[in-house]
Amino acid sequence: MERLPHFMKHYMTEADLMTLLKSRGLVISDEGKAVRYLESIGYYRLSVYMYPFLKVPKETLL
Repeated sequence: MERLPHFMKHYMTEADLMTLLKSRGLVISDEGKAVRYLESIGYYRLSVYMYPFLKVPKETLL
């Protein structure tokens, strides 16, 4: 039987994701609306569209 792969990324709540985005410089004017988008669409589907709005590029934060 094959072993399942070990995933490096851990689950983050919408509040955790909001904190992450803010730490990367994204300005969020309506947090409630942003949380609803994260819940319904998902962080990874939305993240591609957020790159132009980040003050600090994601690559420099690693």
